[in-house]
Amino acid sequence: MNKNLASTFKLCLVIFFVVFFQACGELSNSPKPSSIQGKESMVKMAEYNTWANKQLVDWMAEANEDQWNREVISSFKSLNLTTRHLWNAEWGWLTTLKNESWSTAIDVEDQAEMTDVLQGFLKTTKEFETFVTQMEDNALLGVREIGANDEKISCLEIIQHVYNHATYHRGQLITLGRQVGLKNPPRTDYIYFFMINE
Repeated sequence: MNKNLASTFKLCLVIFFVVFFQACGELSNSPKPSSIQGKESMVKMAEYNTWANKQLVDWMAEANEDQWNREVISSFKSLNLTTRHLWNAEWGWLTTLKNESWSTAIDVEDQAEMTDVLQGFLKTTKEFETFVTQMEDNALLGVREIGANDEKISCLEIIQHVYNHATYHRGQLITLGRQVGLKNPPRTDYIYFFMINE
């Protein structure tokens, strides 16, 4: 009886280890979330960022010159200045991802017309989406040195920062637009984008 029990136990152990090592092999061959799944997520967010910025640009295009430049208490004091900041940020991070020196798209003092600012911003957003879409999977894990201390930050983290930054300032632009008299702001939340595009 004891011999049969011991034999059964040994057989169970053998089966357990066979199944265990097969499972480990399958896990090691599965896609790595940090590359393939990260790329898919970043591409989807790039599409969302372009869509959301376009909704906002179309809405702000209804502003007259006074509404576009009217100062309101905020981190950037007008639709004009906030849009320029958002444009410059996307431009600057795009140049960083391209391994170029940080630069800006438009100077704060530049007397560009509203249409030129809105279209320039949207053009950069589309360029950012194209760049992210065309990145190789492993390029997302590449690093860039930023800031005075040359901190090493992955491209994936930079891209996520750009999207988070854009969401923050789109909220400000809607608040600014409401305060200067623009009506019916667009829905720009991600879940809405997801629902209308699935």
